[in-house]
Amino acid sequence: MRSLLLFIYSFLLFQQQEIIAQDKTCKCISGEQQLRQADTLFEQKEYDKAAEVLAKIPKNTNSCKLEGLCYQLQFYLAKNKMEKADSLVEILQHSEIPKNCLEITMHYHFQLGNYFIKKEKNDEAMQQFILVKELAEQIKDTLFQIKGISRMAYVFNKMQQPEKAIEYDYMSLHLAEKINNKKIALSIYTNIQARFGVWFDITQDPKYLDSVRKIAIPTLQLAKKLNRKFEISQTYSVLSGVAFLEGKYEKGLILCDSGLMFLDRNKEFRLTHSLFTKKCDLYIALKDYKKANQYADSSLRYATLENSVLSLAYIYERMYEIAKLQGDFSSALSYHEKFIKIRDSVRTIEKTEKINELEQKYNKAQNEKTIKELSQAKQIASLRNKIYIAGIILALLIIFLIIIFNRQQTLKSKQENMEVEQRLNRARMNPHFFFNTLNSLQTYSMQENKDSKVARYLSKYAKIMRETLESTYKEMNSVEQEVDYLTNYLDIQKLRYPDKFEYHIDVDEMVEPDETYVPSMIIQPFIENSIEHGLNTSQETGIINISITTNNNRLLINITDNGSGFTTDKKSREYPSRATQIIKDRLLLLNKKHKTDASYEIGKGDKDIGTSVKIILPLIHTHEGFNN
Repeated sequence: MRSLLLFIYSFLLFQQQEIIAQDKTCKCISGEQQLRQADTLFEQKEYDKAAEVLAKIPKNTNSCKLEGLCYQLQFYLAKNKMEKADSLVEILQHSEIPKNCLEITMHYHFQLGNYFIKKEKNDEAMQQFILVKELAEQIKDTLFQIKGISRMAYVFNKMQQPEKAIEYDYMSLHLAEKINNKKIALSIYTNIQARFGVWFDITQDPKYLDSVRKIAIPTLQLAKKLNRKFEISQTYSVLSGVAFLEGKYEKGLILCDSGLMFLDRNKEFRLTHSLFTKKCDLYIALKDYKKANQYADSSLRYATLENSVLSLAYIYERMYEIAKLQGDFSSALSYHEKFIKIRDSVRTIEKTEKINELEQKYNKAQNEKTIKELSQAKQIASLRNKIYIAGIILALLIIFLIIIFNRQQTLKSKQENMEVEQRLNRARMNPHFFFNTLNSLQTYSMQENKDSKVARYLSKYAKIMRETLESTYKEMNSVEQEVDYLTNYLDIQKLRYPDKFEYHIDVDEMVEPDETYVPSMIIQPFIENSIEHGLNTSQETGIINISITTNNNRLLINITDNGSGFTTDKKSREYPSRATQIIKDRLLLLNKKHKTDASYEIGKGDKDIGTSVKIILPLIHTHEGFNN
């Protein structure tokens, strides 16, 4: 008996010493096997199995508890359970990690960076990954160095800085090749080809398509060597996108089929959706709308399985385009309405919740009303009430027939309105203006002592960009906003064409700039025409005058210049200018939606010099219900 007690005491003492030793080394020795298994399962995207393994990690040391919390956070982020992730981050931020436990500290900052990415807090995420890189260098952990640098590249890419992202990707690729880790090298190769694709989207420079094609060759070779089917499919998907942009549609279809051949469609919903969408786009380009529609249906199926709102919106937009091309305007309208509904739901979640709440209250009231009416109906059986009910049914039938008739009459009108809105969205601003402005700013920044002016012009340029993008979903602007936008635009144009022109903007004192509204960006196209076609070729200093006044409950906008004026050649008469087409479309929509009589006139300036434009709009104030 005494020997047995001595044995038990020795065993417990040994266990206690082991626990103390684990805390001193800052490693979860007792849970090391489970942590390795969890890493493998996370890599294979077997998140639920990883959670089962994590539940088995012993909690007998502080190191094991902290490691377990970090892996638990990784699980919640992978499953997109952000409420639970929020709670776990709060616990981790209040946990004390010993200063000498650099490995746990590094893992904590890595998962915290991933958390901030999910929260769209890119600056805070970048700070975390910089810390990971520095800690990994300190303890000479090359693998975590690669992880930290790769995530920094990812954040740069999210911030629309692909050049910087590629620089860091190549840095991590060099480290992966140094330790001969081909699996990580493959992951970095796939990232680099994606970054070049983003760079092409931003610059539209064909050389970046060549870069995508070149980097895809070693990526595909390594993926096949390692038998990594997902990366093989991903690379074929990227190459099919390149083929589409180059107009090689048949080749693009072959590449899509190659990608689908290697893909596990029961797991990889996002990539499957992407490949089917690309096949849909390729068949649209080939004008084979029947097959395009088939692959659009397949894409919709996988977008639904993926449960991605953005993917659903994208494919509904494609289905709308196919239906319109086939002349099926009823289906086109239905798909367009679904697309708009999804897009608006993303932008207005709070409004949707309020609407749902009101709808529930309304339905409840309607149900109570129906129950009450049914209860009364049981007690009333007179002929008078039967006739009354019959009259209601007859009235409803007539109303239904009128609605059907009106719907058929308005379908075509709605389709025309949608096409006008799409044409307006495409014609918001001449893309050459943005490119040329950036070139001018680049040249200007190379001159000495111009830093403050360059910053000022960049601020103006940013405001123009923002207003241009916002105008796609803003129907009206205040006169104050429109004047501010025109001032920034004209100042940028003066930078591009120094000493070419001056401008004056005069707002009558009877006009309340912050209370009076005009259709957004209705003046800018004429100013652009005046500069590009009227004053640019003139030898004299040009003058642009813009005046905004009121008369007889109308808002009058007058634009004059002393440029070259109208040309009278046949080609100019046959093809209306961009500015004329834009104002026609804007006034058409304004008059249709709000029953107004807005109009415009274009003629020669005083003494037949230059051009004069007069825009006549209704006098619209905030309280009159025109919502942006």
